[in-house]
Amino acid sequence: MIVKSYNKTEVILDSNHPLAGKHLSFKTKIVHIREATQEELQAGTAN
Repeated sequence: MIVKSYNKTEVILDSNHPLAGKHLSFKTKIVHIREATQEELQAGTAN
């Protein structure tokens, strides 16, 4: 948290992540591809 302001009776805090609301770009590289396991297929999600 960041203290945005304060006085004798109150403190204003900002608990947002510093990158909240920013546009982010990522470069990625696929290093491995595998078949989904039976459990992943049933759950509908990868482990």
